Amino acid sequence: MKKQLLIPILFLLATGGCLRRQMTVTSQPEGALVYMNGQEVGRTPFTKDFIWYGRYEVAIRENGYEPLKTTTRIFPPIYQWIPFDLASDTLPITDRHEISYTLRPASTQPAEKEAVLARARELQGRLESP
Repeated sequence: MKKQLLIPILFLLATGGCLRRQMTVTSQPEGALVYMNGQEVGRTPFTKDFIWYGRYEVAIRENGYEPLKTTTRIFPPIYQWIPFDLASDTLPITDRHEISYTLRPASTQPAEKEAVLARARELQGRLESP
């Protein structure tokens, strides 16, 4: 009986690390520059491997559009929950996640001079206050 259990356990240990995690990031418009957790990761659309599930701080920039800063969460599928992950990590599975962002066009109207000056005075007051 012990020998029968030993063979599957050795097989699982020997074939470990077959699970692949991928995220595909798209944007409207295409070609936007994407930063995740402060590191540049590419221009949309792109697909990249990732290691952990959880929260990612995302910043997206493209000329002619307002920059976007947001938080994106990637949740694990049920087969990646403890204790199921012990077996699923050894299987040839690709866990794919698709993330899409939409940027808003930047304003083409010139800024109100008085509003900009008022904001500058407010910020200057914050700097000078103790």
